[in-house]
Amino acid sequence: MSGSRTIEPQVDKNMIKQVAKLMLKNKDVELTHFSELNKKFDVLFQANHEFIGRVLKCHLIIEKYLNDCLEFFYGKDSIESANLRFYQKLVLLKNTAPSMKMAFIGVQEINQIRNRFAHKLNTRITISDVKSCKPLVDTFLGESVRDPARIIEVFTSIVCVWLADDISDIGTKRKRQIAKLVAKKVK
Repeated sequence: MSGSRTIEPQVDKNMIKQVAKLMLKNKDVELTHFSELNKKFDVLFQANHEFIGRVLKCHLIIEKYLNDCLEFFYGKDSIESANLRFYQKLVLLKNTAPSMKMAFIGVQEINQIRNRFAHKLNTRITISDVKSCKPLVDTFLGESVRDPARIIEVFTSIVCVWLADDISDIGTKRKRQIAKLVAKKVK
């Protein structure tokens, strides 16, 4: 990875020994304090974070497809050197990839949910958080889906297939044929 730096930790072994010696003087107090703090950590760590993982996975998969499209439309070197954030990629593709015009708001919702999880582990996600994703999912599945995680996963699948189609040989050929048909009809 270009531009990355390695930070070498500066360990003062003498300081570590002094801190350890200080802590050992109050061993019982330190162990009780550590135990109390560790219990608070365990509450967060033991919570069921399956939903977070599912959302993060979808977000990462969408970003992979966004990157593929950006490289197709703008070239790999241009995109890598631009060092774009997720939202910037999304906005750039909104005007380039035909499928993003229909999916932009839904992908934006998934990004907002991912950002909420990045700042607060116990975030609750409801059906109203995926209100733009839900109609597309319900239409494709032919049923009303009530589970926000399922909505996000199905929406991700649909959008990623659309993005892949935007840059596939078959998809680009079809788009040229459609453009010709539209041009003929306009004349």
